[in-house]
Amino acid sequence: MKLNWKSAKPRVAYVTGAASGIGFGLSNRLLELGISVAAFDLEFGENTKSKLADSGKASATVRFYTCDITETAQLEQVIKEAKEELGTPDLVINSAGIAACEPAENLSTELFNRVVDVNLKGSWNVVKAVLPHMERGGHIALISSLAGHVPNFGYSAYCASKFGVSGLAQVLQLELPARGIDVTVVSPGTIQTPLVGTNHINRPTISERLRNLAGTLPLERAVDLILGGLSRRKKTIVPGTLAKAIALANSVFPGLFRVVARFLLVRISKNNAS
Repeated sequence: MKLNWKSAKPRVAYVTGAASGIGFGLSNRLLELGISVAAFDLEFGENTKSKLADSGKASATVRFYTCDITETAQLEQVIKEAKEELGTPDLVINSAGIAACEPAENLSTELFNRVVDVNLKGSWNVVKAVLPHMERGGHIALISSLAGHVPNFGYSAYCASKFGVSGLAQVLQLELPARGIDVTVVSPGTIQTPLVGTNHINRPTISERLRNLAGTLPLERAVDLILGGLSRRKKTIVPGTLAKAIALANSVFPGLFRVVARFLLVRISKNNAS
């Protein structure tokens, strides 16, 4: 994949959630492009380490750091270690995240808090930890979700956290250019990752129908679209034509998605009754 970088191509990227899903896909592609990667996650299997280690060009190095992005002291320490070993981060991608699909009346407060802690507070923790080590020309990308713009049934915790990530990114887009640092918010719809597969279990029919409106992107295609947008320093990236159309429609007609949801709920109820 050839990219026309708007500014100098990154030399070093820090990627959280790098052991699987979007984080793994982005780390793999960055290494293929000759960009060294500091990969962060709760744990790394030997197979994952081997795949990433084998994917890079001779000029690219990968280092692995185990940490929990909700633990600020631990995160700050491994960020310092990464800088010492690989150098200043030119690109930082926070891809770590979790999902939960449960109607609000059944959702426990503990699970709600956990989703917000990882997705929203974790994003803030990563930003706070890397900013002291970044220089002018740096770039931060926060992985939000289409669910950070458009609501979905059963996703109160996930949508609340991802709406928060989108809001955080927009504020940083106002503040950080003075330091010469760009910020991108990435808002994918459904991408074929382990998170999606796990979250599919016991998902309400209405939730599944609403998610399907945006289609499902293969991971490799999503990675191409995300990196293409990052190389151009876009402020917002919504990979996928259907997802982009839904985000646009919801911004122009904010009540439209709720109307569609109510229509689908009525149809599903009628089908269940019959």
